Amino acid sequence: MTTLTAQTFDAMTRRREKPVWTIEAIGNIIGVGPDFVRTLAAIEGSPIHQVGGRWFCYESELIEWMKGQRAA
Repeated sequence: MTTLTAQTFDAMTRRREKPVWTIEAIGNIIGVGPDFVRTLAAIEGSPIHQVGGRWFCYESELIEWMKGQRAA
């Protein structure tokens, strides 16, 4: 059995997906405009984040979250 070290844990959990930057790019993924992306970002638990004035999300998280919103 392999010992789990901080380095192996980091390697196992490192995100391989690149973030989607800009409100426009996020909106293009789900087919909505920038204003609606901002509305979605304001919902608690939204995967859309703003850091230093820049908006981003991960596409897979956004799609999964949107599926959950539709079912709710």
